[in-house]
Amino acid sequence: MKESIEKFWHIPVLIIAIAVSLYLRVLNPWNSVFSWTVLFSGNDPWYYYRLIENCIHNFPQRLWFDAFTYYPFGTYLHFGPFLVYFSSILAILVGANTSESIRSVLVFIPAIGGTLLILSVYLFTKEAFNKRTGVISAFLTAIVPGQLLHRSMLGFNDHHIWEVFWMITTLGIFLYSINLWEGRGAKENIKRKKRLMAPILAGISFGMYLYAWAPGFILAFMIVLFVFFIFIFKNYFSFETANITYISVITFLTAAVVYSPFSNTMPGFVTMHYTVFQLIILFGSAGVVAIFYGIDILQRRGYYRRLGEGEKFAFPATILVSTVVIIGVVSTLSPDFFSLISGIFRIIQPAEGQLTIAEVQPFFSRQDVFDSLPAWINFGMTFFFAIPAVIYIFYSTVVRKQPNHLLVLIVSVLMLIALSGQNRFAYYFGAISAILAGVFVDLLLKIYSNYTIERRTQRIYVIAGLWILTVILVMVGVEKTLPFLIYFVIPAIVIDAAIGIRKLKSDDVPLWEVVHILERYRSSFAAVAIVIILVSPVFTSAYPTYKSSELQSKASGAINKQWWDSLVWLRNNTPDPGLDYYAIYKPGNMGEKYPYYPETAYGVMSWWDYGHWITAIAHRIPNANPFQQGIGNKNGTAGSAPFFTAFNEKEANRIADELGMKYVISDVEMATGKFYAMATWAENSLSRAGSIYYLGEAYVFASRGGIGITPYLANIPQDARILTRLNMPSENYFRTMEARFHIFDGDGLEHYRMIYESKFESEQFITMEVIYRLAYNLYFEPAVGTPKPEITSTGYVKIFEYVKGGKIAGNTSANEVSLELKLKTNQGRDIVYHQKKKVENGFYEFTVPYAQNCTRCAVIPESPYL
Repeated sequence: MKESIEKFWHIPVLIIAIAVSLYLRVLNPWNSVFSWTVLFSGNDPWYYYRLIENCIHNFPQRLWFDAFTYYPFGTYLHFGPFLVYFSSILAILVGANTSESIRSVLVFIPAIGGTLLILSVYLFTKEAFNKRTGVISAFLTAIVPGQLLHRSMLGFNDHHIWEVFWMITTLGIFLYSINLWEGRGAKENIKRKKRLMAPILAGISFGMYLYAWAPGFILAFMIVLFVFFIFIFKNYFSFETANITYISVITFLTAAVVYSPFSNTMPGFVTMHYTVFQLIILFGSAGVVAIFYGIDILQRRGYYRRLGEGEKFAFPATILVSTVVIIGVVSTLSPDFFSLISGIFRIIQPAEGQLTIAEVQPFFSRQDVFDSLPAWINFGMTFFFAIPAVIYIFYSTVVRKQPNHLLVLIVSVLMLIALSGQNRFAYYFGAISAILAGVFVDLLLKIYSNYTIERRTQRIYVIAGLWILTVILVMVGVEKTLPFLIYFVIPAIVIDAAIGIRKLKSDDVPLWEVVHILERYRSSFAAVAIVIILVSPVFTSAYPTYKSSELQSKASGAINKQWWDSLVWLRNNTPDPGLDYYAIYKPGNMGEKYPYYPETAYGVMSWWDYGHWITAIAHRIPNANPFQQGIGNKNGTAGSAPFFTAFNEKEANRIADELGMKYVISDVEMATGKFYAMATWAENSLSRAGSIYYLGEAYVFASRGGIGITPYLANIPQDARILTRLNMPSENYFRTMEARFHIFDGDGLEHYRMIYESKFESEQFITMEVIYRLAYNLYFEPAVGTPKPEITSTGYVKIFEYVKGGKIAGNTSANEVSLELKLKTNQGRDIVYHQKKKVENGFYEFTVPYAQNCTRCAVIPESPYL
């Protein structure tokens, strides 16, 4: 019985972890995905849906160049083959043949990846440490909150979770190969089928990682760095270099074979796309390892003996020099290629417009101040267990000479550095954090078991008290107690662990011996204290982490109903662009306008966030997309940013004509919260965007006299209460095209007419749109001149058509002539269109956008122009 428990105890725990994972990833967000239709989360999953639909129609072909986005250029695609083919095959196998039935299949795929990741983490951690650590880490992986959870939930069918899965799987099989080959020579190992298959499987897994994400070749650098240190310190670790050489080379070459069918999807060498670049990296990595091994052979054959005492330093020195020479040769013979490689190692410090993209913002920074709260939100308590684990792994690598721990250390440190530079790596570090937390929890269990066996009762009481305090703090709420935990409680636990680790004699937790001791104590205080110190590390790392995930997983972040209805309306009520949505397109030349568009094709202008929705739902061609294409700037590059921030209609028209735009879609977020991003991209400067389009902080308050806005606290009435603070838009903001579209409903524009309005953001609460309209009416109407808009929330999404416009002309003796047109939107909202013209030599002429008989328009004139 005892042997069976020790052999199989991990299986039920892993099954529980899988069940918890499925609950968090599938059941909790169910209602937000299966709603008025089947919905994906975010933006990129919708584009994957577009690619998968296309692949199903053309199977086994798939798109590598898409003319149905980034009008009028089209784009080569960097979305890899793994998710496209896996999803397409799965949909075909279950017989999904309609748009909604296909989506009903695809929404489950990320949850599959997130749940399989549990097993990958178990394999990797078990091979690096032990089964117990693997189980703890696997369970924590199931409940880690934040980006890892969100990107593996029902509806988020993107490649991100598969990146993590295949990377961890590759590392796990790689370490499994090392452990399997240990104790035998390399030549003997490759003759045995099972042993040879292990690194081949690692290579296949590596190839699948590249299929999921083209820049996954960074894993080759991690492995080469690991091999580099193994060779440098081979005598210290007593490591068989032939085995690590064969395993690494087989892994790289197998990955190259797997990758090669997709190594020519676009011309040139591009790190983000599927090109020959990745093949060169894989073959080059195998070559570098082979060079290291060649130097090792020279040493073993006695070429360094003439150096006498210097021999032990000559070998690592040769490895170092060889590495420098390789880098020098590559940089000299191919500086462009070297630039691509070196760029991978620079953790990008996003500049200007890029700082508005959530994925590339520094992780630990809020308003340029270090903040640990993002770590809690994204990793729960695992992060605060992970950091001391890194220190322990360094200790075990150096002092206890554990080479397998070295690979974990390299991956962990590099991912932590990457995380610090860019927020996008948080979903990677979610798995790393769970692995490291499992390592530290297991270390504490070993130390505390040792305390129990050695009957160190006083120490047990002190540690039990510390853990009781920790449990109380996490039960009160980590958000409230995080500083105290970070700066006082966790350091105390770590200090005790640092003292206790020196007396550990074994890597095992003598659980049965601890149980026997507890049986002797029975109901004594010591027995209770022992239970507390053994249970609390697991509870503290898991319970608050799970509660955070349970809360975060209730919503999927799907497209809202207003946007969905607007895009469905656009698809049904605007001309077909004349380009087959399901075709495989002939590629165009990079950087040039796509020459194969039909004359009927046109672009739809919106902010880049919404481009994939426009493609996948409306079946229309966006000018900008979430690949950050079509954004442009005011330095001469036409795009959505200079279009929406243009201060006059003439400049907007120039951009519209250059980009072949026919429709404009605006939403309330573009007019309020996202406008700062648009302005930053347009001006290519955060500071310029702030100074041009904003005045600074202002206060919104409610008093007996109603709602007010003021930049000065002294101006707030005594009976008022402050509702919120905002960055006050300036006069320049209200002159932009975006403000004219959304705040003023297109009032006064000559070539843009509103043709559709979605349901309102809110009819009961004060929205940011209401506040912006109020700010204009209070402070800016006299200077800007556009009539005051009604202080009310309007359509969340508005669609405008870019038209030539009609002419209204006449003669008069007046100096100025004005006209107006009463309109009713499809939401029943009454608006008035105004325009003024100066009379020159007794003659006036208006260009007006609204026709009296537009049958496709949902915004209808209720009177002639007056």
